[in-house]
Amino acid sequence: MADLTLSGVETAYTRSVLLAVELLDAVTLEPVTRTVQLSAPPLAPPPFLNAGGRFIWLLSGPLRPLRVIVEPGTLPYDREDIAAPPLPAILLPATDRLLRIWLRPRRGYRFADGVTLVRGRLLESAAPGAAPVLDAELWLEWQDDASAWRELSARTFTRSASGGEFTAFLRLTAPDQIPHDSKGALELRIGARRPGLGIRHSPQFTLRQGVQHDLAGALAWADMT
Repeated sequence: MADLTLSGVETAYTRSVLLAVELLDAVTLEPVTRTVQLSAPPLAPPPFLNAGGRFIWLLSGPLRPLRVIVEPGTLPYDREDIAAPPLPAILLPATDRLLRIWLRPRRGYRFADGVTLVRGRLLESAAPGAAPVLDAELWLEWQDDASAWRELSARTFTRSASGGEFTAFLRLTAPDQIPHDSKGALELRIGARRPGLGIRHSPQFTLRQGVQHDLAGALAWADMT
């Protein structure tokens, strides 16, 4: 998950910076700077970490990055492989060159208290021995006061693991205002996307805000609508 923003690189160095990458934990929004390894092929030299917590590639020739790859190492985040922003042959001071990447939690991530989340497995069907669904993107949606379904931004998507395991979560931060009833209950459903197969949703369910819930049974892709 990534956003390209206006240049946030130190003004004094803007002319020599080719690309700056900022890594953020998608749950806490805290910067991630340790253990991870970044590359931007076909650029050969690795980036350096500046005082602001950004990974910097300096302008050293005509080559431009095609992709930005984040290897999380032992950290509980997904590997990211993202198309690099198009950078012109001549970089002006106002050229966008800051790429912000939200690292999505994977199995083993320790969620803080107060985060609403649902853990489960996604299988092809409810039949015995059904195959797990790998690399689907999953998220939580909530029902607003007008009974419309809403979702947070792509920064809160997670991917299903090799056994179909997933964790979908809501991070309650402004400007996202998620309504709940007088008992703190949320009306939720799980959204899932698979490449080439579109988006489907689970049946609606109720969960108290801030609860970490494990589904009793697997979620079947064939039964989602």
